[in-house]
Amino acid sequence: MNNNLMLRNRRLFSYLWCVGVFSASGACATANEQLFMEADKIAYDNKNHIVVAKGNVEVIRDGRILLADNLYYYQDQNLVKAHGNVSMLQNDGEVMFAKSLVLEPDLKYGVIAQFKARFADNSLFAAAEARRIHAHKIELRKAVYSPCTICATDPDDEALWQIKADKIRINAQKEQVSYRNAQLEVMGVPVLYTPYFSHPTPDADRKTGFLTPEYAQSTNLGVGVRTPYYLNIAPDKDATLTPWWTSKEGFILLGQYRQRTDEGSFQFDASGTLPDKRDNTTGELLDGQEFRGHLFAQGRDKLTDEWDWGFNINRASDDTYLRRYQFGFFETLNSRAYAERIDDRDYAVVEGLAFQALDGRVAAGQDPFILPHAAVHVSSDPLAYQGRITFDADAMALARDEGTQTRRVVTSSQYHIPYVTSNGHVFGAEAGMRVDAYHQENLNFAPENQELSGAQGRVIPHAALSWRYPLMRQIADANLTIEPMAKIIASSRGNNPYTIANEDSLSPELTPMNLFRSNRFAGLDRIEEGSRAIAGMRTHLGLSDARNITAMVGQEVRLDGENPFPTSNDPKHNASDVVGQLGFDSNSFFVDYQYRLDTQDMVLRRNELRGLYDYGRGIVSMDYVRIDGDPVLLDRNDLNALGTWHTPIDWLRLTMFGQRDMLRNNMVTLGGGFIVDYDCITLTTTLNRNNTSDRDFQRDTSIMVRLGLKGLN
Repeated sequence: MNNNLMLRNRRLFSYLWCVGVFSASGACATANEQLFMEADKIAYDNKNHIVVAKGNVEVIRDGRILLADNLYYYQDQNLVKAHGNVSMLQNDGEVMFAKSLVLEPDLKYGVIAQFKARFADNSLFAAAEARRIHAHKIELRKAVYSPCTICATDPDDEALWQIKADKIRINAQKEQVSYRNAQLEVMGVPVLYTPYFSHPTPDADRKTGFLTPEYAQSTNLGVGVRTPYYLNIAPDKDATLTPWWTSKEGFILLGQYRQRTDEGSFQFDASGTLPDKRDNTTGELLDGQEFRGHLFAQGRDKLTDEWDWGFNINRASDDTYLRRYQFGFFETLNSRAYAERIDDRDYAVVEGLAFQALDGRVAAGQDPFILPHAAVHVSSDPLAYQGRITFDADAMALARDEGTQTRRVVTSSQYHIPYVTSNGHVFGAEAGMRVDAYHQENLNFAPENQELSGAQGRVIPHAALSWRYPLMRQIADANLTIEPMAKIIASSRGNNPYTIANEDSLSPELTPMNLFRSNRFAGLDRIEEGSRAIAGMRTHLGLSDARNITAMVGQEVRLDGENPFPTSNDPKHNASDVVGQLGFDSNSFFVDYQYRLDTQDMVLRRNELRGLYDYGRGIVSMDYVRIDGDPVLLDRNDLNALGTWHTPIDWLRLTMFGQRDMLRNNMVTLGGGFIVDYDCITLTTTLNRNNTSDRDFQRDTSIMVRLGLKGLN
């Protein structure tokens, strides 16, 4: 044809497309929005003002790339038509496929036949027709969506699941996909219909909407369904509301709120329900209803450049609520609000504390709360002979609705001097003084069961001298360290009268970790007294490949009578039990064993074994504790174990867990589950048997099933 200009130079055509074609319509791209086009053959019809490009056509504009077998640009109508193997890559990585399409020259608006679009996460939209109705909106008719993988070599292959709809609208700006007259198909079989449905686009950030629902069934609660709803409040905060329906206990509402700040974060978890009223002691049903619920809250933030503040609140409406409604098993709930300052070696805190016993062993009204509690620790810079002076102060006001009320001020100071000899001996000398003042009300004390109200005080001097001698040797690729240790401690006697309440030192225990401490009581109300000597040894063998073997053994001998800290079953026996530790760790294996040996009877009073093995496709962990004849702690013989296995089937993982009370020959809990993470679905199932009972919580068998569909939740 005479009016056609045949072009084979692609770079030349890019120039003509912009100057000769678009200039007439004013649509020529700016320098920042250049348009480039390539094709095997290009013709321009001067008479009809049509550009024809054939063979491997590629058009690039504003970051969008259009590929097709053939392309026609109708200048008079200002339309672009593409035919054959059409695909278009958007700026955000979205890829569209079509048999043919009609677009405006900026490649933003138009109609696409036999449309397909694949998102960055491999999700696929397909439709008989697609129309871009806005720069950020695409409308699909007779459409289908699926994130599942479809076999490319089998055109009849059904997606694992898909959503079909009369109309699908994709809003890229709001990152939302909405459906009209939609049905969910599983393996090609319709299973659910809805007139309207929406979910975030596959590449969206977090969005408000429903999360994965959860189905559960248990002996205590019956059949239950949870349907969490997520609220995207702002970039720094969100919330989740979870209606939970159960066949035996009715409706429970769960809520969670989270917020981040520049320097901290906050999280609140709560629940509430109005079930039938039950007796607090027996668990029997009574007339009427009652509120039951819980609050767990934690947060931390900056108060000033030097001070932090925070809280950790844990409260429940009654003793058994958390257990019965499967929020966890707790013997005591502790709550704390605080402000603290850490500056190098110095520390200060002001806080309030509250405690809620849930095991039924504390009478009503006797749960303590502490307001305020303040503590200060100050350490000096190095002084003469590199010594340091430390000062500690602790003030507390403890109250109860009924029972003992205690106010306490404790101050202590200590001077510690380290010294290392030329041949490697490490000495430490310390001397200190502690002064305590107490005021108590309604204190009942043995042996006469008297009641005391009034002030008490004590002054406690102490001194200690420690020695250790680390010996190191290189053996081939291994490093061996052997370190003998000894310590002598002396303090005054008569420092623990019955007339001072013991609120914070109720469960003392001798372990390898605290053997060499001058005062091994966990709190301040009780303090060790008299003179005693401690000797021990620890070793470390460092092997190649980050493997380590550790060991420690030690014993204490009292030099002048009894000590209120129990170190053996016989308080008149001067030598303590022997305590020790053995351990091994590597990149994939860890084991730690601690023991306490009664040297009079040669009986192990305490055995504690912990271990973990990561074998590549999973982990196995265990925790074993046996206490036999401890002077303070109750006898125990417990084994906890957990195992996970990522099977040779890549999408299947298995879990097993259990706890056995071997003292009573009772399987406390036993359970397991599996996780199927296959292509576009995630299925989590857990089965658990709990063989304990506590008032209205009875032995329970529960099963939980959670199904997640990729792209929807």
